[in-house]
Amino acid sequence: MNFQTTRELFGIFMPHGRFLRKVLGSIGIVIVLAGCSSLPDAINPLEWYEAAKNAIIGKKTEEVTTSRQSSTSELVADRGKAAPGSDKPFPSLGSVPERSVGPNGNKRKRIAESLISEREDTRQYSSKIIQRQNEY
Repeated sequence: MNFQTTRELFGIFMPHGRFLRKVLGSIGIVIVLAGCSSLPDAINPLEWYEAAKNAIIGKKTEEVTTSRQSSTSELVADRGKAAPGSDKPFPSLGSVPERSVGPNGNKRKRIAESLISEREDTRQYSSKIIQRQNEY
């Protein structure tokens, strides 16, 4: 097995090389995306932003951690509860009100005409050049 270039070694010129590159690329993308779901706070840009914002606003880290803990404890406390409205019976389709009747033809024409006139009225302002503040 004498390979002249590394491309031949890795199968770029071989017919199955393109398939292999696609498969390995897809696997790589899946691994990278799966890794993004569990970033530690030290390398997470969102946490950097939150830390910078809290430093500017003046929130202490203890306040931030206690607020996170309280929201987590609320979620844990709500786990055993039933969904809201689960004690009510399922509504029947017969209780749904009838669909409201739309505007009649004359009313639609008036609405369309008012929209057309409104559009034409705004065109008179769109041709004006508006100067900026320090521009004379």
